[in-house]
Amino acid sequence: MLDCNDTSRTYKYDDWGRKNGQAVSDDLPKFEYKRIDSGGNIGSKLLNIKNCQNRNDIVCIRRQYKKSDTQRLLEYKGTLFINNLRCKKEDTVDENGYVDLAVKIESLKKEVPNSQRGWLVFYTRDYSTFPPYFREQFKLVSLDGKKTVVDPEREEAESEDVQVEKTVAYDWSIHNKREIFCNGQLIAKLPNLQFKLFESLYKKSGKYVKNKTLDKCWSHERPNYKATLPTTMSKLNARLEKGLKKHHIMIKNRVIEPKQENKKNVSYKLVT
Repeated sequence: MLDCNDTSRTYKYDDWGRKNGQAVSDDLPKFEYKRIDSGGNIGSKLLNIKNCQNRNDIVCIRRQYKKSDTQRLLEYKGTLFINNLRCKKEDTVDENGYVDLAVKIESLKKEVPNSQRGWLVFYTRDYSTFPPYFREQFKLVSLDGKKTVVDPEREEAESEDVQVEKTVAYDWSIHNKREIFCNGQLIAKLPNLQFKLFESLYKKSGKYVKNKTLDKCWSHERPNYKATLPTTMSKLNARLEKGLKKHHIMIKNRVIEPKQENKKNVSYKLVT
């Protein structure tokens, strides 16, 4: 059974009510390996395969990893049901964790055809506390008899779409202390790195800025473009969108728009 693969017919359930957003984001990309405990029962644990060099059961883990079709829990072939997902309101750690996870899910959706994906199902009592970018990755389904749930923020944006022109004008400006304004409204006060990135985009508003230019925002440390840059830009986009929605400034698509080549983001632009 240790070598049993997950298939489209398999089902997995877990309760992650005690995990914050960052823990959820960290654990879903891990490999779930099976082991027999002292009582002879088969259990499972999550592990970043790169960090298992010093474990006693490394041979068994690597054998399972090599044979498994699901080398990351996020890529589970069957139905993965995570119960009691939570996100504390206005909690930066939780929100950033779920934005990180949204980036990973969005990337996976682009890489894996729909016919080859399993079902990732989350249950939460209050979906409104989760970042909009995270909620966009899922279809909301009610358990009280309704087939679907309408996200109020999406519904508001869609209703505004009917009343305004197809093009949305953003008049961006930068004030003191890293304060970002749009259309005369204070949208956000950004942390240092995000402000540097925004400033680079702002100087060429409406035009794409290449990764090598954005690289300079990291000072002496070169970012890992596969993870760090897309994640940071997504967090910046989510922060700006949150400020725009607070002031009822309509959002169409993304505020910071990536440009892709061979399924990789090679540049970004600030939409005006």
